[in-house]
Amino acid sequence: VELATAWRNPCARMLCRSPAVRRGWHSFVLLWLRTLRPRVLRLAGALCGALSAAIVLGQLTMFSRGRSLSLLSLLFEQPHGFWLTQAFCIVPLSYMVCTAYWSV
Repeated sequence: VELATAWRNPCARMLCRSPAVRRGWHSFVLLWLRTLRPRVLRLAGALCGALSAAIVLGQLTMFSRGRSLSLLSLLFEQPHGFWLTQAFCIVPLSYMVCTAYWSV
């Protein structure tokens, strides 16, 4: 109800006061908080851990004379075209930028 009184749009205020909309919103929030959020956070943590391990492994074997163990270099062994190559570069670089920003 507090949210409905804060909005100035009459249609939005009417929707927030509707019992069906409030019940649906309440069900969605409970579904998100109880079921989906923990799973999404675990999946995001696992993906971040795997990407961190791939980046560290690539950095450790960057100057070795033998075969590179970098998982990211496997993406660039064959030509994929300009846009797909840019997408392959953006994902690890944006991850490194975000982790560096939040670590400082």
